[in-house]
Amino acid sequence: MAYDQLEDQFMNLKRQSHVIAAGASDDICKMWLDIGKRHEFRLIGELASLLCLTPHSNAVAERVFSMIGKNLRADRKSLDKDTTLTNIMAIKCAGLPDNFTPSLELQKKAKHTTKDN
Repeated sequence: MAYDQLEDQFMNLKRQSHVIAAGASDDICKMWLDIGKRHEFRLIGELASLLCLTPHSNAVAERVFSMIGKNLRADRKSLDKDTTLTNIMAIKCAGLPDNFTPSLELQKKAKHTTKDN
């Protein structure tokens, strides 16, 4: 039933090519989501939102695993995985600017929180 409705909506959209032209955008996901806001293309909009949310590759996850592997080495096994490693990964994923220099106060606080003051 839903497949038939989706097919009907798509055929209707093909007949109304001016709808696609009016919704044309550089962002393909935005274009399909805008089309889906119209009641007669609701199912197409729902399908488009699912497709736009689906990752196209697992490269991001692989990069994170690689970063974890580089930070959790044999010589760093004492890192607390629930706090220290998590914080390191959060900072790395946030992408601090290359020219970031921590203030002296921040450096003192960081030294104070380590096991070897």
